[in-house]
Order: sequence, then C-alpha cells, then structure tokens
Amino acid sequence: MSRSQTTEESQAPGRQEGRAKRFVALGHPRDCQQREPDATSLEVQMQDAWTGLFDALRAAGYEKSDLVQATVSVTKGGQQQLYRRVRDRMLKGHRAASAYLHVQALSKPEHWVEIEGWAEKR
Repeated sequence: MSRSQTTEESQAPGRQEGRAKRFVALGHPRDCQQREPDATSLEVQMQDAWTGLFDALRAAGYEKSDLVQATVSVTKGGQQQLYRRVRDRMLKGHRAASAYLHVQALSKPEHWVEIEGWAEKR
C-alpha cells in the first residue's frame, strides 16, 4: 500500500539550472493481523514497506536509483540495527539520506513501520 505525490521544484542556488521533478511516496506493509510485533514479523513489515515504496516509485516512472531520501517511522523502539540491515538489503548498495523515527502510533494499529521516500529526476 502506498500514497504518493509528484511535485516540481527549482534547484537550490549554486546547483545546475533547471527544475527537478520530485516524487514523494509512502510505503506501508501489507495488511497485518498480528497485534504485537516480534523480531520476525517486524522484519517482514519493514521489507513489505520497502516493497510498497518501490512499487509506488516504479508506477510513477522512477527507479530505486532515483531515491534521494527515506524516513522510516517505527512504533517499537530499539530496532535501528534491524532496520539498517533490512534497508541495506533492500537498497542493494544504493545510498540515500535516511532518518529513523520512533513514533507512538501509525495510521493503522497493526502497522509498526511506514517509510516515506523522496525520489528525484533532473
């Protein structure tokens, strides 16, 4: 599941002239039944959220290599190492700015992970 938005923004001063086309998408895990996260189910939700984000990017004509920033929100604290392993595996060597947020809740109580990604094409 994903939500997305496309915008065009001017380049920052000192950068190449022109406009960059920016796409923002939100990746959620597929609908989940389990109410309490354990390490395995949390890892599956992280992978699903990345997959949802990549699906939204592809549907808008972007590639994984266009991803410039990702912000993950996780409801279970202390999961940075797990998230980094999943992120690195899913990005397969691609580097993007990244932020990790521990939050109280997400849009659905059964979702423990949500990833917002920003992709750009010049």
